[in-house]
Amino acid sequence: MANPTIIAGTQNSGTIGSVTAVTVSSTGSVTAGNLMVVFLIAGAAVTRPTGLTPPDGTWTTFLATTQTGTGSISSIAVFYKQATATGSFSGSFSWTNTSSQGTWIFTEWTMLSAALVDGAVNTTQNIAGTTTSPATSPGTNNAFDTLICGLVSSAVGADTITIPAGMASVFTQNGTVGGLAIGVASLALTSASTTAVETWTLTVSVSNVGLSFLLMGPPFTNTMMLAMM
Repeated sequence: MANPTIIAGTQNSGTIGSVTAVTVSSTGSVTAGNLMVVFLIAGAAVTRPTGLTPPDGTWTTFLATTQTGTGSISSIAVFYKQATATGSFSGSFSWTNTSSQGTWIFTEWTMLSAALVDGAVNTTQNIAGTTTSPATSPGTNNAFDTLICGLVSSAVGADTITIPAGMASVFTQNGTVGGLAIGVASLALTSASTTAVETWTLTVSVSNVGLSFLLMGPPFTNTMMLAMM
């Protein structure tokens, strides 16, 4: 019995620049029944990319195109899909307005309920000096979800990002010229209580967007473990 657990991920092994689409792919073999989650961040030199979309109608847009901070010219979106067959995955995610930089993060997760996710993605537009991912509440009796938190800075430059204390890193990318500071982290929950607001560290004080969502644990974990408590 376990919370939803990460199997593997592909992080920015493709190039985003002067384009309106990027091919996101897995490494190795994705197992049928597992959950694929893609975080897509695209930025522009002038006009912020909008309308980030998945390859086809079999993907769910979990977080629609969201600005990565006040005045930012970058956007983030999150998509998910349950793998229907074992094998590699590759698909083209697109947007409007040409991008000059960005990244994507492909992750695969196992040990989920049939519902896959628990609720919606919560976001917060943080002013400079605040670096938090918002609290979120599991559904009734969903005591063994996995919390996923993310943070994306609005500025391009030398900015180091550190994940919240007590969480496990899924992906981090420090800010550089041509790249935003980006972090994704996870935490296996042991109760259905509302999660804490998670605080990240950025070495440069800039506006940013924080996000939080829940992957739903399998029913036998939630019901059997609660019965033992």
